[in-house]
Amino acid sequence: MKTRSQKKNIIPRVYTKSVISLNYAKCEDTKNAIKNLINDAKTNLNTCNCVIISLVIPDSYYKGDKNKQNKYIHQGHTFAVTIDNENLLLYDNSYKDPYYSKKKYWKNYQFVIDQLKEHRKIIFFPLTYAQKNKFKSLLNEKEGICFKYIKELEENNIILPPKYCFKNINH
Repeated sequence: MKTRSQKKNIIPRVYTKSVISLNYAKCEDTKNAIKNLINDAKTNLNTCNCVIISLVIPDSYYKGDKNKQNKYIHQGHTFAVTIDNENLLLYDNSYKDPYYSKKKYWKNYQFVIDQLKEHRKIIFFPLTYAQKNKFKSLLNEKEGICFKYIKELEENNIILPPKYCFKNINH
């Protein structure tokens, strides 16, 4: 969706309740939350062919001596998806690693993408674009990189359906 004043795309965002916290440490998403996330993402994809998604990666990243009994020990993760009839284009600062990972904590992420993919082929947006254009989000920050990366892509009108995206970045 474009704004009139800035001629920039505003991409719809969907997220689980657990991601909303302003802290980096999150509690694990429920199966119902993932199901609702998928339904909301499909609704947006059917309307405008693109969506930004945030969910919790249950990796116990923040579990330590201070956090042993705390349920808020996981990281959030943000990525974007666009579709056309043949392809699902995945924008992720981790490129294709999470999708093909064998680590259990990426299962919800993989499940969400597979549900959105349906019959389409997955294309991974190249990280080389951000590297070549010196995206600030790829600098040496520890936390929030995925959110900042997607925000930079959105602000630069790069999150587009597959057939338009590659025409746009090659000019």
